[in-house]
Amino acid sequence: MRFFWSAGAALLVVAVVTGCTSSQPVTGRFTAVIPLPSSSAPSAAATPLPADLPADLSVEIEQERSDYGIRQLQVRVANGGATPYAVTNVTFSSPNFVVPVGNTEPGRVLPALSLDFPVLLPAPVCSGDRSASPIVTLDWSAGAETGRSTVVPADPLGAMKRINGEDCLAESVAGIVDIAPAAHLRVDGSGAASVAHIDLSLTPTGGAGSVVIDGVGPTTLLAPAGGALSWPLALAVDAASAPSSLTLDVEPGRCEPHVIAEDKRGTYLPLTVTVQPAGVSGTYYLPLGDAEKAEVYSWLADHCGFGASP
Repeated sequence: MRFFWSAGAALLVVAVVTGCTSSQPVTGRFTAVIPLPSSSAPSAAATPLPADLPADLSVEIEQERSDYGIRQLQVRVANGGATPYAVTNVTFSSPNFVVPVGNTEPGRVLPALSLDFPVLLPAPVCSGDRSASPIVTLDWSAGAETGRSTVVPADPLGAMKRINGEDCLAESVAGIVDIAPAAHLRVDGSGAASVAHIDLSLTPTGGAGSVVIDGVGPTTLLAPAGGALSWPLALAVDAASAPSSLTLDVEPGRCEPHVIAEDKRGTYLPLTVTVQPAGVSGTYYLPLGDAEKAEVYSWLADHCGFGASP
């Protein structure tokens, strides 16, 4: 469970704990993250009432780095008043996603603190009018006072625009070419002299359009062997292309144990791509499979000389 001290727009992480010794334990993180039928949440086009949410409470959405890979969004409820609030049945809907989602786990939002309610994002919507604001609905109570509020959450870091852009770019790429990492990492040599090799296969789907893969960027864990800043490719794929493969020769991005222990995105390869004829460019994140990811950790531990992988 993560708690945040809030003062105005500032949020400071105070502690990360798994329990609480208070006689009124705080809950509300993890557990019961469920998709909801569209009838159970308000339409993304609904107009919320400014006075619908108690004045002490505010709601915002954000996605932390640890949320990216599992497609999770944090609905953060902040309490700027002096009275604790119980919050439950948090639902999130947006025209950027096919269905609303929710978190039914109850939480107690203490004064001057914030509490995150994670929801797993469903499949994206990449066509039609998506201009309406996202909507959050939640049940709350404070003493004898109870209510259900529907609000447009703040999005201070622009999470919705970024997530939808990445989702729809990935959907466009996947419609033209299947880019797949090999099941296992290849390694030549041992210890500090070793070089790893990540093999990728590219199989055209037969879909219309083309994808140009300009290159692959480094990650916190993985860097091009030989000291280059990236793996340049300039590779175009369309329906007429034959299946192909390529290999990325890899050395460690950083040889620090805590970098692996705290890894969140180090095994997601950032491919710089352009999709035609739409002319849309961006970063397509390709995750390594679980087995190859574990092998990357083991190789890093061997290459950097700090023992077993986490």
